[in-house]
Amino acid sequence: MRFIISHIRQTLLVLFVILFIFTGEKPSIAYKIDPISDGLITGKFELAPAMKDFELKEGEHASVTFMVRNLTGKELDLAIYTAHVIGSQNTFNPWLETNEPTWITPEIDRIKLKNLNKLSFNINIEVPKDARQGTILKWFTCRPYRRKRRRKSVSLNPYQDSLL
Repeated sequence: MRFIISHIRQTLLVLFVILFIFTGEKPSIAYKIDPISDGLITGKFELAPAMKDFELKEGEHASVTFMVRNLTGKELDLAIYTAHVIGSQNTFNPWLETNEPTWITPEIDRIKLKNLNKLSFNINIEVPKDARQGTILKWFTCRPYRRKRRRKSVSLNPYQDSLL
């Protein structure tokens, strides 16, 4: 009897893991950070379709706050940016809209980064009370996008290369 119960538990666990892998919630925010030559950055932020349940009627306003912090929890100076969002076409669509469709392009000025690995963006979406009943929708955290570097071809026999 114990064997049957443990076997059922293991089967359910495996099914749950498989179900989570295929239907698990994807990251809600995708963005890239493009480092500029002098170490400053600008960010492009894109809201993924996981937010499609959030509706904003045409003409309604919402604000989006971008807060830059490193992963140790210490907030960087001058790193808070608030973008204005206006609804269009009766729904919010899955995308935030500012000046450009589907993209928010805040420039985070004069933030010098020592280490791109230790940077994350928290994005707070807040809808004013006169537009919607709720105020704070959700917090999202994501990490910087980094380009993959192509490795040079490496010989299997470095000793032979040194003889050449």
